Amino acid sequence: MYVVGLEQGMPPLDIFMRKKPRSELKLKVVLALDESTSMGDSEKMRANGEALLAYGDAIKAIDPDAQISGIGFSDHVRLHHGFESDWGDQAKAHIMHQAKGEYSATDDERGMAESLGLLMMAGAEAGMVRAFTDGQGMPGTKKWVDQANAENVSTLLIGVGAGCEATRQFGENGLHASGIAQLIQKLSTSEASAAKKAGWIG
Repeated sequence: MYVVGLEQGMPPLDIFMRKKPRSELKLKVVLALDESTSMGDSEKMRANGEALLAYGDAIKAIDPDAQISGIGFSDHVRLHHGFESDWGDQAKAHIMHQAKGEYSATDDERGMAESLGLLMMAGAEAGMVRAFTDGQGMPGTKKWVDQANAENVSTLLIGVGAGCEATRQFGENGLHASGIAQLIQKLSTSEASAAKKAGWIG
């Protein structure tokens, strides 16, 4: 994956196998937050929301030119932050204010489909989707994860805290952690696996 590759000193040209100079490669990242009733207004929602924001900060720290979009998903998909907007305290506060775990059953399938659609519409050369969820969703999600991998989009469905263990069902594209500290410990391995699934590294 892009972040792992940079940390390991591998130039983006090698990661993506594109014949473009480093300065022309633009990373676009969709950060998606589960807003279904199974998340609720609970510690589960807060933990995953905080993890999403921390992930966005990490992306910008490594690649200040990366563009981030933030969406919420349940039975519908809601755009909370667009690629064209700056990622900062105001944007993060807006995402957390808008995020409400009160909508009908999770439709991870639609969330993944819309995330890929956003990346395609934005003309992403290097695309990532990171969904923070309890993993309780439509079985069709796996089809869209496979589609993302086929289109060289690095994808992870991440669950933080108790009640989010179902993210493990997505195999190398899934990750569960008991908290932020464990997420940090596990993330590099999962990022590398997601990158390999998407064809970013051999």
